[in-house]
Amino acid sequence: MSGFIKLHRGWLDSNAFRDEPFCERLAWLWLIENAAWKDTSRRVGKGHVVEVARGQIHASHNSLASAWGWTAKRVRGYLARLEKCSMLGAITDTNGTLLTICNYAKYQDDGRNQGATEGAIRAQSGRTQEEGKRKEEEKKVIMPCPDGVDPDVWCDWLALRKTKRSTVSDSIVKGIRKKADSIGWTLQMALEEMLLRGWQGFEPAWVEAKATRSAMPAVPI
Repeated sequence: MSGFIKLHRGWLDSNAFRDEPFCERLAWLWLIENAAWKDTSRRVGKGHVVEVARGQIHASHNSLASAWGWTAKRVRGYLARLEKCSMLGAITDTNGTLLTICNYAKYQDDGRNQGATEGAIRAQSGRTQEEGKRKEEEKKVIMPCPDGVDPDVWCDWLALRKTKRSTVSDSIVKGIRKKADSIGWTLQMALEEMLLRGWQGFEPAWVEAKATRSAMPAVPI
Protein backbone atom coordinates (compact mmCIF):
# COMPACT_ATOMS: atom_id res chain seq x y z
CA MET A 1 0.00 0.00 0.00
CA SER A 2 1.31 3.45 -0.88
CA GLY A 3 0.08 7.04 -0.69
CA PHE A 4 -0.31 9.60 2.06
CA ILE A 5 -2.31 10.29 5.19
CA LYS A 6 -2.62 13.64 6.98
CA LEU A 7 -1.90 13.95 10.68
CA HIS A 8 -2.67 17.12 12.62
CA ARG A 9 0.36 18.60 14.41
CA GLY A 10 -0.01 17.96 18.12
CA TRP A 11 -1.94 14.71 17.82
CA LEU A 12 0.72 13.00 19.95
CA ASP A 13 -0.33 15.15 22.92
CA SER A 14 -3.87 13.78 22.99
CA ASN A 15 -5.14 12.75 26.45
CA ALA A 16 -6.40 9.55 24.88
CA PHE A 17 -2.86 8.13 24.90
CA ARG A 18 -1.05 6.83 27.92
CA ASP A 19 2.05 8.66 29.06
CA GLU A 20 4.73 6.12 28.15
CA PRO A 21 8.13 6.09 26.39
CA PHE A 22 8.10 6.29 22.60
CA CYS A 23 9.02 3.37 20.41
CA GLU A 24 11.60 4.08 17.69
CA ARG A 25 8.99 4.34 14.93
CA LEU A 26 7.01 6.89 16.94
CA ALA A 27 10.19 8.87 17.62
CA TRP A 28 10.80 9.02 13.85
CA LEU A 29 7.26 10.25 13.27
CA TRP A 30 7.78 12.88 16.00
CA LEU A 31 10.84 14.17 14.14
CA ILE A 32 8.92 14.49 10.89
CA GLU A 33 6.03 16.24 12.64
CA ASN A 34 8.27 18.72 14.44
CA ALA A 35 10.55 19.55 11.52
CA ALA A 36 10.15 23.03 10.04
CA TRP A 37 7.68 23.06 7.15
CA LYS A 38 9.36 26.20 5.73
CA ASP A 39 12.72 27.98 6.09
CA THR A 40 12.81 29.87 9.39
CA SER A 41 15.00 31.01 12.27
CA ARG A 42 15.07 29.71 15.81
CA ARG A 43 16.33 31.58 18.85
CA VAL A 44 18.25 29.23 21.16
CA GLY A 45 20.13 29.65 24.45
CA LYS A 46 21.64 33.05 25.31
CA GLY A 47 20.14 34.80 22.30
CA HIS A 48 21.81 32.72 19.60
CA VAL A 49 19.87 32.50 16.34
CA VAL A 50 19.95 29.30 14.27
CA GLU A 51 18.82 29.16 10.65
CA VAL A 52 16.54 26.17 10.15
CA ALA A 53 15.68 25.06 6.62
CA ARG A 54 12.55 23.22 5.55
CA GLY A 55 12.76 19.64 6.77
CA GLN A 56 15.08 20.49 9.66
CA ILE A 57 14.65 20.59 13.42
CA HIS A 58 16.94 22.11 16.03
CA ALA A 59 16.94 20.39 19.42
CA SER A 60 19.22 19.13 22.16
CA HIS A 61 19.69 15.47 23.05
CA ASN A 62 18.23 16.20 26.47
CA SER A 63 15.09 17.81 25.03
CA LEU A 64 14.55 14.83 22.73
CA ALA A 65 15.11 12.48 25.64
CA SER A 66 12.47 14.36 27.63
CA ALA A 67 9.97 14.31 24.74
CA TRP A 68 10.41 10.62 24.03
CA GLY A 69 10.86 9.35 27.61
CA TRP A 70 14.36 8.08 26.81
CA THR A 71 17.86 8.60 28.17
CA ALA A 72 20.19 11.01 26.37
CA LYS A 73 22.49 8.07 25.63
CA ARG A 74 19.70 6.21 23.85
CA VAL A 75 18.87 9.35 21.84
CA ARG A 76 22.47 9.67 20.66
CA GLY A 77 22.58 6.04 19.61
CA TYR A 78 19.25 6.28 17.79
CA LEU A 79 20.24 9.43 15.86
CA ALA A 80 23.57 7.87 14.93
CA ARG A 81 21.76 4.83 13.52
CA LEU A 82 19.38 7.03 11.51
CA GLU A 83 22.43 8.84 10.06
CA LYS A 84 24.05 5.52 9.16
CA CYS A 85 20.84 4.49 7.36
CA SER A 86 20.78 7.82 5.45
CA MET A 87 17.48 8.79 7.04
CA LEU A 88 18.85 11.77 8.91
CA GLY A 89 21.69 14.30 8.87
CA ALA A 90 22.96 15.80 12.12
CA ILE A 91 25.31 18.61 13.15
CA THR A 92 25.96 19.07 16.87
CA ASP A 93 27.48 22.17 18.45
CA THR A 94 27.34 24.01 21.77
CA ASN A 95 23.83 25.28 20.97
CA GLY A 96 22.30 21.88 20.30
CA THR A 97 21.82 19.58 17.30
CA LEU A 98 20.52 20.56 13.86
CA LEU A 99 18.75 17.57 12.32
CA THR A 100 17.81 17.24 8.65
CA ILE A 101 15.08 14.77 7.66
CA CYS A 102 16.21 13.08 4.46
CA ASN A 103 13.40 12.83 1.87
CA TYR A 104 11.26 15.25 3.90
CA ALA A 105 9.52 16.49 0.73
CA LYS A 106 8.79 12.91 -0.29
CA TYR A 107 7.07 12.29 3.04
CA GLN A 108 5.18 15.57 3.14
CA ASP A 109 4.16 16.85 -0.27
CA ASP A 110 4.50 14.20 -2.94
CA GLY A 111 7.59 15.78 -4.52
CA ARG A 112 6.28 19.31 -5.07
CA ASN A 113 9.17 20.85 -3.12
CA GLN A 114 11.49 17.89 -3.23
CA GLY A 115 14.16 19.68 -5.26
CA ALA A 116 14.51 22.47 -2.72
CA THR A 117 14.62 20.05 0.18
CA GLU A 118 17.19 17.81 -1.50
CA GLY A 119 19.33 20.91 -2.03
CA ALA A 120 19.17 21.63 1.69
CA ILE A 121 20.10 18.02 2.42
CA ARG A 122 23.14 18.22 0.11
CA ALA A 123 24.21 21.41 1.85
CA GLN A 124 23.69 19.74 5.21
CA SER A 125 25.80 16.80 4.08
CA GLY A 126 28.60 19.14 3.03
CA ARG A 127 28.51 20.90 6.39
CA THR A 128 28.52 17.55 8.17
CA GLN A 129 31.64 16.45 6.29
CA GLU A 130 33.39 19.74 7.04
CA GLU A 131 32.41 19.42 10.68
CA GLY A 132 33.86 15.93 10.75
CA LYS A 133 37.15 17.15 9.27
CA ARG A 134 37.32 19.97 11.81
CA LYS A 135 36.79 17.57 14.69
CA GLU A 136 39.48 15.27 13.36
CA GLU A 137 41.90 18.20 13.22
CA GLU A 138 41.02 19.13 16.78
CA LYS A 139 41.93 15.63 17.88
CA LYS A 140 45.49 16.13 16.65
CA VAL A 141 47.07 17.45 19.84
CA ILE A 142 50.48 19.08 19.46
CA MET A 143 52.98 17.52 21.85
CA PRO A 144 54.45 19.91 24.42
CA CYS A 145 58.13 20.76 24.29
CA PRO A 146 60.14 18.16 26.28
CA ASP A 147 62.26 19.21 29.25
CA GLY A 148 65.75 20.29 28.31
CA VAL A 149 64.84 21.23 24.72
CA ASP A 150 64.76 24.80 23.45
CA PRO A 151 61.19 25.68 22.34
CA ASP A 152 62.45 27.14 19.04
CA VAL A 153 64.35 23.93 18.26
CA TRP A 154 61.26 21.92 19.15
CA CYS A 155 58.99 23.98 16.89
CA ASP A 156 61.47 23.70 14.00
CA TRP A 157 61.67 19.95 14.49
CA LEU A 158 57.87 19.64 14.48
CA ALA A 159 57.80 21.63 11.23
CA LEU A 160 60.42 19.30 9.73
CA ARG A 161 58.35 16.26 10.66
CA LYS A 162 55.29 17.85 9.09
CA THR A 163 57.06 18.54 5.78
CA LYS A 164 58.11 14.90 5.67
CA ARG A 165 54.58 13.81 6.60
CA SER A 166 55.96 11.98 9.61
CA THR A 167 54.00 11.43 12.79
CA VAL A 168 55.02 12.78 16.17
CA SER A 169 54.38 10.75 19.28
CA ASP A 170 55.76 10.27 22.76
CA SER A 171 57.24 6.90 21.78
CA ILE A 172 59.12 8.44 18.82
CA VAL A 173 60.62 11.16 21.00
CA LYS A 174 61.60 8.60 23.66
CA GLY A 175 63.29 6.51 20.97
CA ILE A 176 65.35 9.47 19.76
CA ARG A 177 66.30 10.37 23.34
CA LYS A 178 67.40 6.77 24.04
CA LYS A 179 69.60 6.67 20.93
CA ALA A 180 71.08 10.06 21.79
CA ASP A 181 71.85 8.88 25.35
CA SER A 182 73.74 5.88 23.95
CA ILE A 183 76.43 8.20 22.51
CA GLY A 184 76.36 10.78 25.29
CA TRP A 185 74.17 13.28 23.45
CA THR A 186 71.18 15.16 24.76
CA LEU A 187 67.80 15.09 23.05
CA GLN A 188 68.31 18.69 21.93
CA MET A 189 71.65 17.82 20.31
CA ALA A 190 69.96 15.01 18.39
CA LEU A 191 67.11 17.25 17.24
CA GLU A 192 69.54 19.97 16.16
CA GLU A 193 71.52 17.43 14.12
CA MET A 194 68.32 16.19 12.50
CA LEU A 195 67.40 19.77 11.59
CA LEU A 196 70.87 20.45 10.22
CA ARG A 197 70.88 17.32 8.07
CA GLY A 198 67.18 17.27 7.27
CA TRP A 199 66.98 13.77 8.72
CA GLN A 200 63.66 12.08 9.27
CA GLY A 201 65.19 9.71 11.78
CA PHE A 202 68.23 9.54 14.05
CA GLU A 203 70.80 6.76 14.29
CA PRO A 204 73.91 6.89 16.51
CA ALA A 205 75.98 5.25 13.75
CA TRP A 206 75.44 8.26 11.50
CA VAL A 207 76.87 10.61 14.10
CA GLU A 208 79.72 8.28 15.04
CA ALA A 209 80.77 8.05 11.40
CA LYS A 210 80.75 11.85 11.19
CA ALA A 211 82.88 12.14 14.37
CA THR A 212 85.37 9.59 13.02
CA ARG A 213 85.85 11.54 9.80
CA SER A 214 86.32 14.77 11.75
CA ALA A 215 88.99 13.16 13.96
CA MET A 216 91.10 11.88 11.04
CA PRO A 217 94.39 13.83 10.54
CA ALA A 218 94.60 15.98 7.48
CA VAL A 219 96.58 14.44 4.63
CA PRO A 220 99.41 16.80 3.51
CA ILE A 221 99.28 17.80 -0.11
